[in-house]
Amino acid sequence: MLGLIYDWIEEAEEFLSSGDDDDDVIVVHDSRGRLIDLDVREGLQRELTVDELNDQINAALGDNAERARKGIDAISERLFQRCAELIPEELRKHPVADQLSAAMKGQRG
Repeated sequence: MLGLIYDWIEEAEEFLSSGDDDDDVIVVHDSRGRLIDLDVREGLQRELTVDELNDQINAALGDNAERARKGIDAISERLFQRCAELIPEELRKHPVADQLSAAMKGQRG
């Protein structure tokens, strides 16, 4: 199980979330939520008002933050599934296993 956790850490640390290359504003975040890059299409600042540009940048930041959350959640879900596969059937049927599972789902939810 420890190997699975190390794999999860490595995958999570390498994760980057980004918008599409065709977007007017491209944002890149790392797995810790740090802004790595923000590119504005050349000329966009002349096409929009300051408020419109600000709104578009904020929307791109918000959209990418949501993509990042979903990406990290998917990595974590794969870890939980792999760990669950390691637990023998007789232990999964134990009443304490249900309580532990419910507690873990509460923490993730």
